[in-house]
Amino acid sequence: MTEAGEILRDTLPRLFLQGLDELQSRTDAEQRLRTEEALAAEGISAVRVEGTGEEFWFQVRGGQLMVLDTKPEGPLRLAAVIPEDAWSSGLSAFRAGADRAAGSVAQALVALTSARLSEALAGQSLSCALTIHGAPDFGARPFLLGLQTDGFPAAGDFSVDVDFHDVERLLQGEVTPAELFMGGSLRLGGDYAPALNLAMGLLD
Repeated sequence: MTEAGEILRDTLPRLFLQGLDELQSRTDAEQRLRTEEALAAEGISAVRVEGTGEEFWFQVRGGQLMVLDTKPEGPLRLAAVIPEDAWSSGLSAFRAGADRAAGSVAQALVALTSARLSEALAGQSLSCALTIHGAPDFGARPFLLGLQTDGFPAAGDFSVDVDFHDVERLLQGEVTPAELFMGGSLRLGGDYAPALNLAMGLLD
């Protein structure tokens, strides 16, 4: 396994469990529901690094996240193609210790592997090209993200443009994706109607 794989193997499962502990420590009804979804979440996700061709596979099951050595069988809940410079920046954050993002890591992974998302997609796949502007350590090149897919996306059905400082606010829990959208911070292009319908369905 590469150095990147070792870092992910050592760090992501710990952050995921730390995030679950954070959810379980809260007592309001919404957080209890998130905790139940976290413990019941199942799914396989994959990351490909654009430029190097490296691929990494993850599985969430039974309240744990595992980094896999080989490609598993079955559809992917999430498949991401990440620009090489953004990947390197993220690895640097992991090396430095990204504990403050534990809750965000857990909640994002739970949301992407939840049965609610799978039911809302109803067997349909969805992909987008996400571009982050103004990042200090990487350029404004698109991340390709696919939901409920058999492989890595080659392009996005729609595009999302967002500023780096808004991504930081999101990771720190200062705002929600809905608040960013309502405030005009998420700039959408292409055929994004299915994504909006999906988001509205998950809010019901």
